[in-house]
Amino acid sequence: MLKGYTKEEKSWMMYDWANSAHSVIVVTILPIFFDTVAGYTADSVSSMSTWGFATSLAMAIVALSAPFLGVFRGMRKKLFTAFMLIGVVSVAGLSFTPFMDFTASPEAAGRVAAMVLVLYITSTIGFDASCIYYDAFLTDVTTEDRMDSVSTLGYGLGYIGGAATSGGIGTIIGAVVGAFIMGILNNGMSLYGWSTDIQKIVKGAVLLGAVTVDLLSKRKKG
Repeated sequence: MLKGYTKEEKSWMMYDWANSAHSVIVVTILPIFFDTVAGYTADSVSSMSTWGFATSLAMAIVALSAPFLGVFRGMRKKLFTAFMLIGVVSVAGLSFTPFMDFTASPEAAGRVAAMVLVLYITSTIGFDASCIYYDAFLTDVTTEDRMDSVSTLGYGLGYIGGAATSGGIGTIIGAVVGAFIMGILNNGMSLYGWSTDIQKIVKGAVLLGAVTVDLLSKRKKG
C-alpha cells in the first residue's frame, strides 16, 4: 500500500497512524475512567464537571500559544520533538493511574483524580502542539502534486491506528475507503476556498462521527 512513497512520506503518514492512540484512548475512553474515579471523591458532582474545564483549558493554552509557536520556524523539529515527548511521558503516566487504590478513601480518589486531570491536560497540550508542527512538515516531506495523496493516505492509516487501539480491526479496505472520503473532503473544501482551521474542524467531526458509529455498532452486537 505504501509502495512508491519516499521514506520521508512514509514517516509522516505513520506518525498519523501512531498518534491515533491518543485520539481514541485519551480523548474518548479516559473520561469514562475519570468518571469512575470522580464517583469516589467527596464532591463527585463537582469533580466530574472539572473534566470539561480541563479540556477547555488545554485547548485554550494551545490556541493562544499557536501563533507564537509558529514564529520559531528554525526550531520546528526540536519543538515538535519536545511537545511529542511531553505527550508521550504524560500518557505513560496516565497508564499507572488505574493501578492506584482510589477506592480507599475520598481523599485518595481526589489525589488520583487530580493526577489524571494534570496528565490529561499536559498530554493534550503535547499532542495538539506537536500536531501543529506535524501538519507543517507535510510541505517539507513531499511535493505539491503529491500532497493530497500523502495527506489522505495518512488519514486512512489513522483510521487503522484508531481501530487497533480501541480493540477493533483495522483493514486495508477500511483505510482505502477512509482515504477516499477524506480525499473528496480535501478537494471539495479546497475548491471552495475554506481555511485550514475550518478544514481541520470538518475532518475532526468526520473522525469523531466514525468512532461514535463504530462504538454504537459494537454495543449493539455485544
